Amino acid sequence: MDFSGGAGGGGGATLSEMYQSARRLLLSARDGVARVERLASAPASSSYSASAPLVGAPDPAGAEAVRREVAQIQGLCAQMDRLWRSIPAKGQRDLWKRKVEQLSEEVDSLKETLDKHSLRQRKRILEAKERAELFERANGESSHVLQIFDDEAQAMQSARSSSRMLDEAFETGVAILHKYSDQRDRLKVNETVQLA
Repeated sequence: MDFSGGAGGGGGATLSEMYQSARRLLLSARDGVARVERLASAPASSSYSASAPLVGAPDPAGAEAVRREVAQIQGLCAQMDRLWRSIPAKGQRDLWKRKVEQLSEEVDSLKETLDKHSLRQRKRILEAKERAELFERANGESSHVLQIFDDEAQAMQSARSSSRMLDEAFETGVAILHKYSDQRDRLKVNETVQLA
């Protein structure tokens, strides 16, 4: 038996449909994290030439795409959390509660992995920049290397700013959903009182 989300469930989507969408997004986000980490852990070059990067190539755009997927999953979890609570049958309600809680835990873990990756990448960039500065002092010819890491540091800063904006947008969306849900509940109570 499938429980319909009704008007408050994201355009009439059922709880099951929302859950399947969130699972697909979670699989995509996991793949994205694996890809970002794989690119970042590419073997470092021992050459200090302009044609060979000093560290694995960071992928701020890929990391940002994963952050967007994580925010979407968190939004779906917030909607599903409201929906499973209104299921009348206790057995089904408990089942959906466990499913949504497990999904929330998985996405939180994925977000934590992504945050740790970003921290490691920032450290790698800083260490590589320090090495480049030492190398420049030794031979005075690596200004292009410093420019590469300045560009990477700016890209990482931009990704962090975007992540903060996504978190704020997510919180605003959750607050709006709660307000709409409260309004819907008040309207239902008013209709019940008027019918009685």
